[in-house]
Amino acid sequence: MTEVEAVSAEVTRWKLMGLGALGVTGMAAAALASLSYALLVYLARAARRMTSRRHSRQALKMAGDVR
Repeated sequence: MTEVEAVSAEVTRWKLMGLGALGVTGMAAAALASLSYALLVYLARAARRMTSRRHSRQALKMAGDVR
């Protein structure tokens, strides 16, 4: 009977280690997802700023206000 308890304890330990590994993997995935989202938002805002500057500069040129 003690052998069964030893095996059961070992399996329980493996299960806990596996759940811990899944937790760490989940946190890493969440960090990567938030980082990639922040990068996409940054790039979208940068592109929007570049295009709005270009359009406003073109509008000023058409109006004759820019050399």
